Amino acid sequence: MKIFILEDDANVFILVDWLREKHTVIHAKNIEDAVYYLEYEEEIGQCDKFIFDAAVPAATVEHLNGVTKKYNKTLNGIDLLIDNIKAWNLDKDLNKIAILTAFDKKVKDEPKLKDYINNITLISKHGSDLVNDIINFLNK
Repeated sequence: MKIFILEDDANVFILVDWLREKHTVIHAKNIEDAVYYLEYEEEIGQCDKFIFDAAVPAATVEHLNGVTKKYNKTLNGIDLLIDNIKAWNLDKDLNKIAILTAFDKKVKDEPKLKDYINNITLISKHGSDLVNDIINFLNK
């Protein structure tokens, strides 16, 4: 399986390394790298699953279409995903997407997710069994 993951939390890198043991993983540690992979790398379209950290360091990026966008709010990983979900053709199969978060309640109440919340998987970094939650998402 080929997995894209946007994750900046060094405490979660062990999970990324664990995924690499059995899968091909493209790991972006910041918004700039995520945009590069998702807009400039053709192989990204072959990913089976996409995992986005809900909150990553702020960034300003210029997208492939020439639009410059600031991602500097608390849930900027979600902003990045939702702002570009159609351009990246991720809206076709929302079951391929998970949001990894330490802000469970805030993410569930995020207005930008209202049209997607029932189909995108939310995974808590503080859940009782993070590994099983990831496995369940990958098997979905």
